[in-house]
Amino acid sequence: MEWEMVVAIAVATPVILLPVAFVWYLNLAGLYAAVTEARKARKGAKATA
Repeated sequence: MEWEMVVAIAVATPVILLPVAFVWYLNLAGLYAAVTEARKARKGAKATA
């Protein structure tokens, strides 16, 4: 493989992977927040019942 191709792959990989990682982070953070809210709601419902 020519060195130009190696440099192109080395530059393109972070450009492609960083937005993907950011979207995964947003999805996981949203999922964590939803689970936390559901646990709080369930705990509050048990306490009043």
